[in-house]
Amino acid sequence: MKLENKDKRLLKVLLSAILFYFVLLRITSVTAGIAIGIDLLKPFIIGGVLAFIINVPMVKVEKALEKTKLAKSRRALAFTITMTALVCLVALFMTIVVPQLTQAVATLIDHLQRLIDKIPRLLESHSGNLTFIEEYIASLNINWQDIGQQLITRLKTFLVALVGSGSGLVGGIISGFATVIFAVIFAIYLLFGKEYVADAMGRLIRATAGEKAYKHISHVGSIAYRSFSSFLSGQCLESVILGCMFTGAMTIFGMPYAVLVGVVIAVTALIPVFGAFIGGGIGVFVIAIENPAQALWFLLLFIILQQIEGNLIYPKVVGNSVGLPSILVFISVILGNSLMGVAGMLLFIPVVSVVYTLIKEFVLRKEADAAQGNTQV
Repeated sequence: MKLENKDKRLLKVLLSAILFYFVLLRITSVTAGIAIGIDLLKPFIIGGVLAFIINVPMVKVEKALEKTKLAKSRRALAFTITMTALVCLVALFMTIVVPQLTQAVATLIDHLQRLIDKIPRLLESHSGNLTFIEEYIASLNINWQDIGQQLITRLKTFLVALVGSGSGLVGGIISGFATVIFAVIFAIYLLFGKEYVADAMGRLIRATAGEKAYKHISHVGSIAYRSFSSFLSGQCLESVILGCMFTGAMTIFGMPYAVLVGVVIAVTALIPVFGAFIGGGIGVFVIAIENPAQALWFLLLFIILQQIEGNLIYPKVVGNSVGLPSILVFISVILGNSLMGVAGMLLFIPVVSVVYTLIKEFVLRKEADAAQGNTQV
């Protein structure tokens, strides 16, 4: 007996409801199974993320090489140029930031040492006013020898536990290193064989779900790729602009650690909306070590530049790149932070952009169908 389309849809809904019910009954086991699956697939997940990030600039380099004499080997050249640029950026970051960070730490240690040196003289000059504290401590009848013995015993227990877990720590380090190596190898494979992988996935979807499902999945995938790559490019561009603004302004006003603070703000600004505030807080602390008065001026400068960035640069660079209104960008960041923390803040903007685009297409299609129906009537 052949089922009609209506009966097929009803049967699918019924089977989905039954499956959902059994998942709810075994939700603990299902969650544990998902966690184990994610742990097993971790090298492939990390490798896929690395491949996607590297692929964004790599595609642009490949397109630039298409019309040159090096077109035949453009994939290998694009990969080499992209990786060389990334390594140079990391080396530049280390060269610029590490010396200034070392200087800031040395200044902080020097200030702390001066403060520690002043404490004995301060206590000596106010010894007459501190007699009541000595009397109170004496009235507590504290056995300092027992306290010292307990501290030694706990320290021995901690050291024994640390030595006992040493093998586990070493095993964890080796496992993490192996995961990174496998992830990098998988990322390189994806970058050099992305057309083959895409073709294989397309054939699999056609064979299992049909041509219509393939077209729908392919359309959603193209929107997702465009949204994620545009968001990544826009976020990096916005971070660079913000870091340069702070470095230039701090240099003009003669504030210390201009390059260090600018780089820190640029890096933290990769976190949407709130990242720059984290970098600004670090900047206030670092400058206050050198000159507390200038830290207040930096705070005022931060407020001004943050207003310019938040109202002019971010909505134009990032909001337009993913096709989202500013209010939806803000909502995406709030939801992402609530559900997944920093990773959610980075992930939810392109995800919401995909959903927003699909809903917009659906509404436009329905409006066009309604307008066509009214025209025919």
